[in-house]
Amino acid sequence: TDCTGSHAGAVVVSNTTSMSFFHRVHMSNNSCNGTECKGGAAKFSGTYATVSNVSIHNNSAPECGGLWVGGGWLPQGQIVLSDGVSNEEPYGTQVVVYNTVFADNVAQTGSGGALCVSARPQIIMQGPSDSVVPGMPAASVTLNPRTTVDVYNCRFLHNTAAANGGAVEVRQHAQGTMANVVMDRNTATGVGGAISVGSFGGLKLASSTLRRNAAITGAAVAGWQEATLVVSNSTLADNRAAVSGGGVSVTQSALTMDSVTATRCVAGAGDGGVIAARDSSVNVTSLRATNNTALNGGVLSANGNR
Repeated sequence: TDCTGSHAGAVVVSNTTSMSFFHRVHMSNNSCNGTECKGGAAKFSGTYATVSNVSIHNNSAPECGGLWVGGGWLPQGQIVLSDGVSNEEPYGTQVVVYNTVFADNVAQTGSGGALCVSARPQIIMQGPSDSVVPGMPAASVTLNPRTTVDVYNCRFLHNTAAANGGAVEVRQHAQGTMANVVMDRNTATGVGGAISVGSFGGLKLASSTLRRNAAITGAAVAGWQEATLVVSNSTLADNRAAVSGGGVSVTQSALTMDSVTATRCVAGAGDGGVIAARDSSVNVTSLRATNNTALNGGVLSANGNR
């Protein structure tokens, strides 16, 4: 508790193939500052970790107030190039989180108030600026880290982001699974009051309750820039978007919803009391929607969809 760091507030685990375990730990009132700072409580990069029965409370950072997961590490010799073919082993960051509470964490200028998952592509080898063969580009190898997070039986309470994802952001090819979670009163100044998924990221959300979250668009969940969202057996209640998507908003993304209950969600000045979709594919089955409101489309508003 009460730690200040330059890369993360209290804990940094990076570039190791060993498994790290965090069990019955209390991380509170930590912060970090600086250009490399990600994760007010902890940062996991290029590693494997399990976080269980942990309290992550009242931490802050410019990017990701609580736990930052991302990046990749490629040990020497782990990639073999033959005849122009990449034979790569999986690498990245894999984290499992369960029975954990994220509360009152703040992303001061960026996204992911409590948890941020990112798998930004990395160029690991680049040839000379002058090609051996005239007219041909310099050779390079770009890898997408296989970064994943699995979250079970957790609570996200009163977290805030100055940009997107009041509680959680999944982006840049990262993949997330969340089940049996409660997300209550999280706020984003941008999109995704509880959850934001973007830049080719993907998220499966199941058996969860998202209530009283707020954002400009996508009060509970927002998907953008080729995101893939699957929401099943879940409840969206009393979420409020200042503009559109009182429950969910998607832009240039794919949304699947099954066995979802949405009640009293509000799009204050725009479309889609429950769902606002633009230039996206939407597949909805077994949706029970009651008492949701918007200027247009109290349940669904779809424009230019695929």
